[in-house]
Amino acid sequence: MAGAALAAVALSITACSSSSTTGSSSGSSLSGTLNGSGSSFQLTFQQTAIQNFRSIQSGMTVNYGGGGSGKGRTDLAGNVVQFAGSDSPIPAAETANFKGKTVLYFPVVIGPITMS
Repeated sequence: MAGAALAAVALSITACSSSSTTGSSSGSSLSGTLNGSGSSFQLTFQQTAIQNFRSIQSGMTVNYGGGGSGKGRTDLAGNVVQFAGSDSPIPAAETANFKGKTVLYFPVVIGPITMS
């Protein structure tokens, strides 16, 4: 499941990036580099998903650095990365940073909150 989530993100982002793709009707082989940053809560999941994704798409290099949701959103708005992990959607105060860009949301990790 982790690999499938990252594959979906990679395929959608690859279509908009400068990474090249090659494929045939029997399968698809991707090549290029995707960089991401953001939520440190998601870091372990992202690392596992990247490892699983590389096992089926060895031509891709995917990097993800933590640093927090705010850093991920800032890096995405500034074109430093192609994807970002965030614990919440983009706050209204930050939407101006994304003018002219389409941001797609893919829930990948759920963090439960409990009342103890």
